Amino acid sequence: MNMIDYQIDLITQTRSNILAEVKACNLEQLSAIPEGFNNNIIWNVAHLIATMDILTYTSTDTASHIAKELVNTFKKGTSPGEPLEASFVEMIKEQFMSSLEQLRKDYHGGKFGSYSERTTSYGVTLRTIEEAITFCNLHESMHYGQIKMLRRLVS
Repeated sequence: MNMIDYQIDLITQTRSNILAEVKACNLEQLSAIPEGFNNNIIWNVAHLIATMDILTYTSTDTASHIAKELVNTFKKGTSPGEPLEASFVEMIKEQFMSSLEQLRKDYHGGKFGSYSERTTSYGVTLRTIEEAITFCNLHESMHYGQIKMLRRLVS
């Protein structure tokens, strides 16, 4: 197995763990923002989809499969707006996993262009699509911890 497939497999496992947390919550719990916090569980899930899209597709000027509205609504610096409809939450849960297989397919299909270097708020400079995919593991794991904590607070 090559390193990119391994990295995507790691992200897939993290996302499976996150999805288990999400499935254990009702819509109210997914949307609840505990006192002292500025986001909720479902915002974190959608944020992971948006961030991966920005770090991979946008940074390589590659056509994305994720709606720009979703990316703009859940990118870094945003916060939850109005409560989300159950149908939107279901779409997020489906795209949460399917976007990884699309990433794998597009990577192996050579669809990504040259990478526009960017420094993350974590302080890491990404120079290649491979570095971006690897960084996504760190980002996803940080948000998994956040989701676990939020779930305890809203349960």
